[in-house]
Amino acid sequence: MDSQRELLQLIADDGVAIRDTGRFRHILQRMRQPSVQFPQLVHFIGTTAKDEALRKLFSSSSFRYKRSPGAVDLHIHGPSLGSDNPLILLDSNPFMEPCPRNQFRSYRGAKQHRTDWLPLSAGAHVDILLARLLFLFTDVILLFAHDFPSLEDVVTRLGVWAKLGSASTLLSTIRPKVLIIVPGDASENLHIETLIQGHQDTIKEVFSSVETFRWSPDGPGATTSALKDSILGHAGDMLKVRRSNGCLFSAIHLEAFYQCALGHTAQTFDRPFHFIKATRLDNEIEEDYVAHVSNFLEQGFKLKVPYVHLAEFIASCNLMDAYPPGMHHFPPHDIYHSLYRSFCLRAIKQSVNSTGSVVLLSTLVERHMIRLFSHLHEYETSAHLHRANLSKQRCDWSSFRSNKTCLYCLRSRPRELLSCGHKVCDTCIRRHGEEAPGVEEKFYIPRCVLCQTEGSLTAILQPMTASMSILCIDGGGARGIIPLEFIGLMQEMIETPVQDLYDMDAGTSSGGIAVIALSILRWKVQKCIEIFTELTAHIFSEEPGRPRWFNRLKSIVRCAVLNSAYGPKTMEGALKEVFDEDRPMVTYHPEGFPQKRVIVTATEIGSPHCIAFNNYNGSEADSKGCGYKLLGDSDDVIPLWKIARATSAVPGIFPPVEIGSRWFEDGGMGRHNNPVHLALAEARRILPSGMVPDRVLSLGTGAKEDAEDAEETEEAEGVEDIEGAVTRSRGNPIFNFFQNFFAFRFFESMMRSTDGELTWGEVFSTLDTPSRASHVRFNVTLDGPLEITNVKVMTSLQHTVRNQPSIRQQALKSVLDALTARFYFVLDCAPKHVRKDYRCQGTIRCRGDSRTVVSDLIRLGSARMDFITDTEILGQLSLNDLQEDFCSHCRRYRKKVLFHVPCLTDEFSIYIKSGKMRWKISGLPQPMTWFIARQRFDAVFGSPNHGIPGQLHCDACISQRPISRAAKRKAEPESLGLESRAKRRKISR
Repeated sequence: MDSQRELLQLIADDGVAIRDTGRFRHILQRMRQPSVQFPQLVHFIGTTAKDEALRKLFSSSSFRYKRSPGAVDLHIHGPSLGSDNPLILLDSNPFMEPCPRNQFRSYRGAKQHRTDWLPLSAGAHVDILLARLLFLFTDVILLFAHDFPSLEDVVTRLGVWAKLGSASTLLSTIRPKVLIIVPGDASENLHIETLIQGHQDTIKEVFSSVETFRWSPDGPGATTSALKDSILGHAGDMLKVRRSNGCLFSAIHLEAFYQCALGHTAQTFDRPFHFIKATRLDNEIEEDYVAHVSNFLEQGFKLKVPYVHLAEFIASCNLMDAYPPGMHHFPPHDIYHSLYRSFCLRAIKQSVNSTGSVVLLSTLVERHMIRLFSHLHEYETSAHLHRANLSKQRCDWSSFRSNKTCLYCLRSRPRELLSCGHKVCDTCIRRHGEEAPGVEEKFYIPRCVLCQTEGSLTAILQPMTASMSILCIDGGGARGIIPLEFIGLMQEMIETPVQDLYDMDAGTSSGGIAVIALSILRWKVQKCIEIFTELTAHIFSEEPGRPRWFNRLKSIVRCAVLNSAYGPKTMEGALKEVFDEDRPMVTYHPEGFPQKRVIVTATEIGSPHCIAFNNYNGSEADSKGCGYKLLGDSDDVIPLWKIARATSAVPGIFPPVEIGSRWFEDGGMGRHNNPVHLALAEARRILPSGMVPDRVLSLGTGAKEDAEDAEETEEAEGVEDIEGAVTRSRGNPIFNFFQNFFAFRFFESMMRSTDGELTWGEVFSTLDTPSRASHVRFNVTLDGPLEITNVKVMTSLQHTVRNQPSIRQQALKSVLDALTARFYFVLDCAPKHVRKDYRCQGTIRCRGDSRTVVSDLIRLGSARMDFITDTEILGQLSLNDLQEDFCSHCRRYRKKVLFHVPCLTDEFSIYIKSGKMRWKISGLPQPMTWFIARQRFDAVFGSPNHGIPGQLHCDACISQRPISRAAKRKAEPESLGLESRAKRRKISR
């Protein structure tokens, strides 16, 4: 027996709110296969006679329950549940009013929508609810005249609904049919045309037909049977109309449209509800689509490709975008006019001069969409159709190239480079790629969609539910050896390359050169240290046999005369030799590396904004309003050595460098010598809403020691006088004579870059207490001036980093922080409500070379570590469990876990615990609703990546069972280590 009947509750609560009880979703769970069942919906409107008709027509115990005032009920005709067209019955009282909350039954998971309607007269709320929301989905309306004061009142109510109008944007033929049920003894001269005279025009716009039917509650059974036949007949007619017009919705789509329309109606009742646009609420066509289509057309015109081929290519891309698996198949004509036509027209106008050509091209695109749609059923997905269509076209697309537009889809900027030279976006990698075993999110495209015969790609993408760890390296000239030595300490502790522990690297000046070497060129850390030392010594070499003050003075004079202490040739020659003169920031990697975002800062002369060169093709448009400008690859690729030259062009030391028609100098001049502000801003822009970086490691290049602490620090830590040469030179009388000149003082200021501590202090002060543990700053204090050209102190700096035990401990902490952030959680299925909690089943996974990461973590952490939540122990991370947790078939780390949350909207975290320490895994805390949306368990209209058709589905992983509930126990308060007192109290209860 199904005791829940209420679909909607109209609540009077400081205004009016509509509460959705979840009844429609509950009905879906009872259906055989709601994705391929297409319901018919009949709406009964009235009171006493209506209730009697429901009982007699569709006998069910649910009709005998006492109904709540102010509620709309929903029933399912039981015998039709397993049929292709289940019969859904709506049950409304046209005279109901909003009622206080305490008069309604409460339901778990109910969602309330507060209305933004203007003050309305009595009874208007239910009229809006019926006319603007429920009639959108109704096939047949039964209006019981018995329950109205008179027949004229029935017609008046029809007129009110007609005046409110239909909110539907579907064809006018897809409007509900109305059956006015009149008493059996009504006048024989009753004609519907006479009844609705005066409302006829508006009524015909809102209802496809209006008829009368004679029936009395106490009449013969034959009349009731005839009424039932009439209802089913009209519903069948509407079924045919919907099917022929491409608007017959499956049960799962119908419920999704209902949810969208409910939210829309609560916000505004005078605007139409657009069914097609409702399917794209999380994937709207944006303004950049115009630029992408325009870029494609301009290339086509240059290559003299015929209009018909260009139009077919655009249509094919549109079709792939419009019909992902799971999408309702609206007619392509409606799709084009609703979603694409206005953007295509604007793009075509930007590319051609003739008005006739604009109309012709747009018409051709529409015709090709209609033609291609007719073949969609022949292919597994629209992406397969797109690939097949491009291969059949008599046009060579291999000559097309763009760093601004992904030519696979015309929807996004590309990022990954194929061997053929074409670039593709992450979404298209997931659409067209095959997932490889061994590494999470590793995809392989064996053949370029454009070239057809050549071009491949191996890419390791960012997991959908993982966040990112960030590494920032300050600028500091020769002092740049400090962060490199610290990274070297980290690398000595683990087998995993340090580069693979961070998802975004940002560097300025010497830090920019470091991240280029580590993350773009992927050199080993020791090689970076060696080449950086040689490069610095070569660039900042001094004239041998001369005292230090003489070389300094010479540099000052050169700076005053030539605007730089060092000429560009030496540095540029060295950078070209080290980085390869023609090497761009983005190149093809046959083996594929973990996807990493790299930022190298510079300052554009004449601009107040910092420039962020990047390897992920971020553009100035992406960073608009952020206080900095992204500069990715334009169609003219920037050599890597020029980027290194720009980020390190310290004013007064090196002249600025010209790239294109723009001049650049050191990134530290734009207040980003410590680029952590910029990196965090980019992370906020890139990451999904509500997600924050997992770990942030900021590496300094030395900080000035406070004067009052200098003597104590030197005695305690044995700090060497690494600036002894400078101190001795300051005692020279000639040095003292020149140091009072403006040029000397200006040069001195340029020689001392900002130490980054002030920037870090600004960032750290904005963090809450939990976040501070995941944001770490490493730096060393130095006695003396913070020079950037003194290569003689580099060896001393290296010793300072390596010989202090506290620094080694900090390196170990940074390694553990980074390793634990490689783990992330994925839901295996939507959570299920069990008693008072929601049962959540999923897997803990590991990015990168998971076997090496796990081995490193166990070796450095402890022989046994645990995965825990704030209340439960989920399982072990230990050597004994590795054989079970690593799949022998796909070779990926998959730790099955099972836990419970009291509410889907409450945030939860999973930690790795070792002794008294614990670390949050990536992407957390988040509520379960975030995972449901992010993994698109609720994406009934499909997802942009087409559900990742090439995803590796490992049977061995699927069959692995999570730990049973009996094997779990409540975590003891003292075993959780660093949690707050509030958490401990909660657990102990």
